[in-house]
Amino acid sequence: MNHDLWERVCDLPHSELFMLLGEGTFDQVHGGIATNSPVPRWPEFAAEYEQIRGRRYQRRHVPATYVGELRPSMHPPLGITDRR
Repeated sequence: MNHDLWERVCDLPHSELFMLLGEGTFDQVHGGIATNSPVPRWPEFAAEYEQIRGRRYQRRHVPATYVGELRPSMHPPLGITDRR
């Protein structure tokens, strides 16, 4: 559902994406159907998405406006070497 909601929001007229630097989300392993499965579930989920939406899921790129700043400790993992 998150992928579909993301796409629908990005398709709204005059929508803009703002990314808050230094904030984030995570997916917690909680024993649910996707995170606790011994076999990959993506093919099943992709088929269901295609059945509902009438097309294959395709990750989209949406230009963003970045707000805030990253802590210096985040520079190396992101490949940032120039700290000006």
